[in-house]
Amino acid sequence: MHETANITNWKFCMCRNSLVAEKGLCLRTASDILASGLEIMRASVPGNFELDLIREGKLPEDIFKGTNILLLQDYESCHLWYFSRFEIAGKEGTIPHIRFGGIDTVAEIFVDGKLIGKTENMLVPHEFSLGGFEAGIHEVVVHIIPVSVYVRDLELETKAWAMKYTQDSLLVRKAPAMYGWDIMPRALSGGLWKPVTVEYVKRQEIGDCYLYTHTLEDGFAWLVLKLKINTDFDDLRDLTVTVRGTHKNAEGAVDSSFEAVTTIWSVNQVLQIPLKDPVLWWPRGCGDQALYDVKITLSKTLYESGKRVLNKASETLDEKSFNFGVRTVELERTSEAGPLGKFFFRINAKKVFVLGSNWVPVDTFPSRIDSFTERGLELVKDIGCNMIRCWGGAVYPSDVLYDYCDKNGIMVWQDFSMACGTYPDDERMRKLIHDEAVSVVKALRGHPSLVIWSGDNENDIFCTLRNGTLYGKPLNQFNPNHNKLTREIIGDVCERYDGMRPYIPSSPYIDEEVFRTGKLPSEDHLWGPRDYFKGTYYKDQSVAHFASETGYHGCPAPDSLRRFISEKALNNRGNSEICTDPEWLVHSASMEEDANAPFAYRVPLMTRQVERLFGKAPDDLEIYALMSQISQAEAMKFFIEHFRIEKWYRSGIIWWNIIDGWPQISDAVVDFYGNKKLAYHYIKRSQQPLCLMCDEPSEDGLNDLVAASDLSFDADISYTVTDLSTGKCIINDTAKASKDASTVLGRFKAEAHRVYKIEWKGTCGFSEIKGENHYTGDIGADLDLTSYREVLEKEGLFVLPDGFN
Repeated sequence: MHETANITNWKFCMCRNSLVAEKGLCLRTASDILASGLEIMRASVPGNFELDLIREGKLPEDIFKGTNILLLQDYESCHLWYFSRFEIAGKEGTIPHIRFGGIDTVAEIFVDGKLIGKTENMLVPHEFSLGGFEAGIHEVVVHIIPVSVYVRDLELETKAWAMKYTQDSLLVRKAPAMYGWDIMPRALSGGLWKPVTVEYVKRQEIGDCYLYTHTLEDGFAWLVLKLKINTDFDDLRDLTVTVRGTHKNAEGAVDSSFEAVTTIWSVNQVLQIPLKDPVLWWPRGCGDQALYDVKITLSKTLYESGKRVLNKASETLDEKSFNFGVRTVELERTSEAGPLGKFFFRINAKKVFVLGSNWVPVDTFPSRIDSFTERGLELVKDIGCNMIRCWGGAVYPSDVLYDYCDKNGIMVWQDFSMACGTYPDDERMRKLIHDEAVSVVKALRGHPSLVIWSGDNENDIFCTLRNGTLYGKPLNQFNPNHNKLTREIIGDVCERYDGMRPYIPSSPYIDEEVFRTGKLPSEDHLWGPRDYFKGTYYKDQSVAHFASETGYHGCPAPDSLRRFISEKALNNRGNSEICTDPEWLVHSASMEEDANAPFAYRVPLMTRQVERLFGKAPDDLEIYALMSQISQAEAMKFFIEHFRIEKWYRSGIIWWNIIDGWPQISDAVVDFYGNKKLAYHYIKRSQQPLCLMCDEPSEDGLNDLVAASDLSFDADISYTVTDLSTGKCIINDTAKASKDASTVLGRFKAEAHRVYKIEWKGTCGFSEIKGENHYTGDIGADLDLTSYREVLEKEGLFVLPDGFN
């Protein structure tokens, strides 16, 4: 491992682009900066410059209050100069490097006034050798060029396009959502958003390494370790590599281990390691999350009596340690959805039904994301998810997220960071994407929780939308399968540098067959008209086997609304057609105070959804917000249960989404302040490993009562269905709920607007199980809030959500 030292005590200054040109500023040293007359401020590293401006009182303390977030747009043309001093220690046998964990985005790096490198990608680390500098004290200056200025010298291809606010994002490697999205504010930002360190690279060291499960059979696994040795030894046989892995049981005793030792004959090593009776890593709900502690050691080869002893180690030169999970992953898919279609994951050869949530930026400012990550993942775990989808509009997650998912059995679907656009694929962009993909794959491939790569988010759809149709053959023959970035470059990188996980070029993936036939893909994003959640689109037309996005609006609690919308604006949300209040618009993630702007739709849509369920949207904010949360809760409950009832025609649903990344009107089930909406509690019940639920009425008017099970064993249960309006028991019976399947237990007629309580208890293997759920008959219109709430509240099935009085 490298010895590292953080570079601290950063300062920065800033200047608008017009003044940079006017003054002819060329600042390469601290002396240049001090002589420029620009105001010098203390810089937080890791950080974003807006957070420093808030600390200095130059931006409001609560940047999320009212329309304050729009103030950030005034800084989009500002150049930034960060500078500090650091020491290069004279460490024998090492070469010093300076490593930037994350620079946002386009930058020139100077050490002692000498240009040592340039960057134009915020999404990956950048490292530069300091081998030409003497030991001692040095200064570093980082000039960050605003992306809005940088792109002015770049040409966007005719075929490339995106949303109104994100066109320029296609030209730079920066998290797309930072340009403004319907879930995030526009905050182009800039800064050193991850740590900056001096790293001492050993002359004899373990370079890239990748340990993976090549083959897994009954009671046996073949592991493969690929690694690169960096050395200046004349004779490679003087180096020996040892790899040891141990797994400890709950009592702390080693119950499984492996070891391999080899004297090297080449710097690129491949070790094939047999492992008898491996302890496997499983997603939560399927088994334990077994992690082996692995140590790779590079040593000098042992000499005895002046002779080299092959495969025997002596003095340690370098070590690497990490966790490793023994597991395999497969994706079985067809192009099209339908009776013969499929899209499902196998982990260790076992089919796994996915209950997941989309993972979006958990904060507006990238430097703070890690500090908010565990909060969100605890919610994911508590609500009963076994997968998250890291959405392609964000930065790539760090090991903070992946280590948590490894330990807690949460599978990860990882998009590459491109979203909702058709990107240029000229030589410059192809190289940027290639280098980024190599960096990302090498960084993340060792995590057992990572089960699939996806080339982007919805770019295939945008290829077809551009020509006036969602799916099917577009008018101008713009075929997403001609996308070189996802079909060639990223796919090739995943195969070359990983090779043990499935890869799809886009989500949803419009392959040649789907493009040619115009049919729906096996995996889809189910947004549709966003009208009645049990309407034709959601109940009948959405035939996808796997939904990787779907969601429904839920108003934040009144207490939360009051934290980001001023008292005078609270009652100005408008109606089902239009919202004109600037504060409500901005917190619909609109980039401008225009009621006709692209993202101004959220509040009117939310009101229409309330009206659709309750008949009328009230003026009272408390009642309105509660109605909206009931609408969202029943919608999310239906989406999840609809998929579970149709297991295995359906194989998974990743709903949108667990938590907001800033205060807003959204589909999230937990708001930015941590207040859980009603949907959180309904989803948690619907995602119980064994859950009894009601299907919608068949043609004969009867509802199936279904036991949806993700358990590994059959369950013997007794169950009741009670009409809470009358107290009458409709069903009281016993049954066997089949393992890993949906079982129809019985049928009854659910009357309109009546709420039914479903209870069950029993045994599964040696474990006792019990649970409860509810179903509302024909909930579609004129639902009475008071009676709905009262009957559920009386049974403990409705708890007033966080943030209500």
